[in-house]
Amino acid sequence: MENVTRTIESALEKGQDLQSQYQNVKERAGAAARSASEKGNQAWSDTREFVKRNPAQAIGISVAAGAALGVLAYALLSRRDSSPYARLQKITEASQDGWATVKEAMEKGLCGLKDALHDVKSSLR
Repeated sequence: MENVTRTIESALEKGQDLQSQYQNVKERAGAAARSASEKGNQAWSDTREFVKRNPAQAIGISVAAGAALGVLAYALLSRRDSSPYARLQKITEASQDGWATVKEAMEKGLCGLKDALHDVKSSLR
């Protein structure tokens, strides 16, 4: 009978330990979620502020990203019978000037995006 009592007491202690650990993990997860939410809200706020301060740069980034995604989608969806390399080569041959414009816009946009991300990163520290 004493063995059964000790086993029950041991099981209850382990159950209490598990419950305590669960509460601890739950509290830490909640704190991490709140912190992530706050950082996300701050990053969104910083991004909105960047767009307000640099509307032309933000439009350039958007246009360059849209053009790049459009070209990528076109390359992936057109002529499924040829290789991806051949599709990309045909696209570039058809619009060398277009690629130069997209490249220039992407370079400007990426520089602006890099600066914006650096600003956001600095503000999160």
